Amino acid sequence: MLYANSNRGIALRLTGIMVMLLVFMAYPAAIAAQPIMAVIGVVNATGHELPGIEQAAEEILSTLLVQSGKVSMVERTKLSEITTEQKYSLTGLMDLDQSSVQLGRLLGAEYLVTGSIISFEQETTHFRGYGISTAKIVSEMSVSLRVLDVNTGLISLATSFSSSHEEALSKGRLSSSIDRVLLQKSMSGAVKRLMNELEKSSPDSISEVTVYIDSHPQGAEILVDGIYYGNTPSVIPLSSGIHAVAVSYPGHACWLRDVNVFEGLHINAVLQPN
Repeated sequence: MLYANSNRGIALRLTGIMVMLLVFMAYPAAIAAQPIMAVIGVVNATGHELPGIEQAAEEILSTLLVQSGKVSMVERTKLSEITTEQKYSLTGLMDLDQSSVQLGRLLGAEYLVTGSIISFEQETTHFRGYGISTAKIVSEMSVSLRVLDVNTGLISLATSFSSSHEEALSKGRLSSSIDRVLLQKSMSGAVKRLMNELEKSSPDSISEVTVYIDSHPQGAEILVDGIYYGNTPSVIPLSSGIHAVAVSYPGHACWLRDVNVFEGLHINAVLQPN
């Protein structure tokens, strides 16, 4: 009896160890499944002097991307180390050219993100009447974000967002943090749009379409990406994008094409006798 209990205890401990190992093995895989991004920088293109705004924008952007839970971020310290070591100019990297692609590969990033503070405008509105005099400032800020796909070297995503803020003048003075308030709001809106676009472009969001495949002669076998789908004529559901379509009939040469599949596509394979 004691021997049986001992064996049972050992089995339970081994089961617990196996579960823990599976959890630890699955955790890095889940993290790796997220796109890896690096923020290169944000430039102030407003024409206004806004001290410290670029650094604040970079920190806000990086934080918002992490908080989205949809991407993994390269640490800013790693970016700084590599740019210093390779003697890259961050100003030049903002152009998202070939040097940016090389940097992305060194960082192990799939995407590089840059931003611009496009505009920052303020308008004062005064009101006088009924023996009182008030004034308020309406401030507006616009930001834009661009994403470079390191694998293709192309700008894959771009978005912009504008926000406004009203504040009453207090003893003739405006709050000194107004630009930071607007920056937070504008960047938050831009990142939300960016993440929505990223989700739409991910492989998981590829839509299913209906494709009609026929042949001459009819009754030929249909293979799509090596999978048998029946005989012609047939209407089959496929994911949009590139597929290898093969249509074959005894005594005839196989019809084989890489086809960019879209909704309503009609394929008519004319098979030549051997």
